[in-house]
Amino acid sequence: MDIIDLMIKEHDNVLSLISIIRNACCQVLEGKELPIADFKDFITVAKVYADGHHHKKEEQILFREMLNEMGDMAVNIIKNGMIVEHEMGRYRIMELERTLNDFANEPNTMNKLFVITNAVSWADLLEHHIQRENNVVYPLARRSLKKETLQLVASESMAFEEDEKEKEKRDMALSLLKNLQEKY
Repeated sequence: MDIIDLMIKEHDNVLSLISIIRNACCQVLEGKELPIADFKDFITVAKVYADGHHHKKEEQILFREMLNEMGDMAVNIIKNGMIVEHEMGRYRIMELERTLNDFANEPNTMNKLFVITNAVSWADLLEHHIQRENNVVYPLARRSLKKETLQLVASESMAFEEDEKEKEKRDMALSLLKNLQEKY
């Protein structure tokens, strides 16, 4: 499989998580109890799959090669755009986790609001981030990177995919995602 196509497929999984999170938040707004365990699972999938698996592969492999080969254009797009957005996403998830713990300890309306706000903020950030990567960054990489560089990215990415620890974490997160899809 083409490595860019694999990354787009991974984005589809993250978009599924985004939809699930939004559905859960809407249900809470409509009066359903905030499902703490499900929100913990959202956080796990976001940390393990979206960030720990997908973003790690982008940052350590694809973006590294774009920065090495494409110069200032890549610096502007990658360092000043995509990496900043990855960090913003990490912050949003950290805040979601913190506010979820606050809600678990003190289940009041204000803490519920903070949980929903952080969940939706992460979802909106990642949705727009994915659109930029799918429509700008990935096509740019395909056009601009040398064929040999794209092959190196593919080779390193596939080795990453085949690493036993990575497979175990990825599969656990995707299993959680599948369970959440059945609920939401």
